Amino acid sequence: MSLMIETPDGPAPYPWPLYLTACEHQARIALHHLNRVWALEQGHGGAAIWRTGFDELAVWADLQGAVMAAIILQRLLKPTGVRDRPAMPRGAAQQQAEERGRRLRTLLSVPEESPLLSVATTRHSLEHVDERIDAIVSARINSVSDWYITRGLWVDGLVSRNAEPGLNLQHVTLRRFDPELGVLVVDEDPIDLFQYEIAVYNLLEHLSDARSTLDKERPAGRSTFGGFRPRQHPDGDLINSRRQHIAQVRRQVRLGEQPAARGEPGT
Repeated sequence: MSLMIETPDGPAPYPWPLYLTACEHQARIALHHLNRVWALEQGHGGAAIWRTGFDELAVWADLQGAVMAAIILQRLLKPTGVRDRPAMPRGAAQQQAEERGRRLRTLLSVPEESPLLSVATTRHSLEHVDERIDAIVSARINSVSDWYITRGLWVDGLVSRNAEPGLNLQHVTLRRFDPELGVLVVDEDPIDLFQYEIAVYNLLEHLSDARSTLDKERPAGRSTFGGFRPRQHPDGDLINSRRQHIAQVRRQVRLGEQPAARGEPGT
């Protein structure tokens, strides 16, 4: 995808189609994961499935995938904590990112109160869960619920008045998913997944209009491309060797063999 247009006045940057595509892909990735979570209800009595048996790890894998896509989408639309870049100090980089976010929110008609812009706190809790666990351990919390999917009820942390000195008899929930309500909580930070899903649909509906606006604003001129040279895959023997090795490892895992017997793939 070209990022520059050769105009009569010289090269002009034109990155907005790339930014829109990035937003679209993250929105669709989030929907892909959410749809797989809700697909469990199809043909299984609807929401009643959540009070029976299901693959909890698969549900959490998709929830984490959806939240990570949501985090990336928010950083595109409303960036915070931008780091410095080569030849650009942090302040200038933050300003550039904020201008990009404002432009994308305008193109995609994303209001300031949109759920798409409110997952920043969840991002911190999710990415730094190790620090949260360390803090719980340091505080001598007595018990914890994690990777918890409710089945019509959940537990709130209460502090016992009979706690011994130096011991905090509190129960803490790190990650909780209430599928019947459609709410995910990560360390006290809730995400209404139903409202988030609606906001994603709204964003995708505005993509066509956004691209039409960009087409009208596109500078007149020829798209330019940097020089590149296609590279071939390594030789077939190396590819076959690597694929045979991982197939062997997978067989060993299924048979319960020890990791030491698995070796390393070719490079």
